[in-house]
Amino acid sequence: MRHTPFPFKSLLLFIAGAVVLRLLSIVGWVFFPGDGILPQLGRILIPLCFSGALVVLNQKLLAHDGFGPDALGLKPNPARIGVILASALVITLIFAAMAAALRLPMPFHYQRGPLTLASFGLRAIEYLGGNAGEELIFRGYLLLLLRSHCGLPAALVITGLLFGCFHLPGLSGVAALKMVCTTFLGGTLFAYGFLLSGTLWSAISLHVVGNIVLHHVFGLSSQPSLLTPVFDRPWPTAYDPAFLVWLAILIPAVATAAYRYHHANPSKSESGQ
Repeated sequence: MRHTPFPFKSLLLFIAGAVVLRLLSIVGWVFFPGDGILPQLGRILIPLCFSGALVVLNQKLLAHDGFGPDALGLKPNPARIGVILASALVITLIFAAMAAALRLPMPFHYQRGPLTLASFGLRAIEYLGGNAGEELIFRGYLLLLLRSHCGLPAALVITGLLFGCFHLPGLSGVAALKMVCTTFLGGTLFAYGFLLSGTLWSAISLHVVGNIVLHHVFGLSSQPSLLTPVFDRPWPTAYDPAFLVWLAILIPAVATAAYRYHHANPSKSESGQ
């Protein structure tokens, strides 16, 4: 960990800027509802613009606080294409494993879903702006700053919990607790993707492709998808099979990523660098 004063002023500037830019990006979803081409373009372009502004905010504060010029690993580099594709493959396999595991307690079969390929493509692009913005907020400057001054474990816990709380609006009770648990694990996996690859493009790819596959390919949520699962028995009320499967698949995935990172970077794990 660094032995320099904690840059509280920079942190406050980052929080204020991130909150403002995130609120502005929400305009894309609030004022452009519906499935027409123009509303979807609004939901794509507005969040992308403010994600670009978040890149600038991250880079300026990282430079101000002594980090390298490409601390986020976002500069164009042909080698990073492989990282993006590998991350997309990994998260697809993780959700495929979840879909397969869910069939054990809850047998189901798939039928063709209501989502068209054209709508699927537009929804996939929508995720890019929104999810990239979330990665820039929770796995960019904030993660690197906390890792540098507080150590990696504390940085992962703080950013993971904040990421979980970010998904809480509209939820309460057990549903809120499950949301924090699931998003904490997902956020930690995204963080290790960034740390292992050295580029935030990995975390963005994990996040974007994960949401696309979860919501619009395998239909493991209530959103329109290419495939719709038809369950052979009623969903149980005594427990949530989907939540248990999420934990059973994602905890080993996060543990594997953590082992790979800490095994390859023992000095960084101890020092927090």
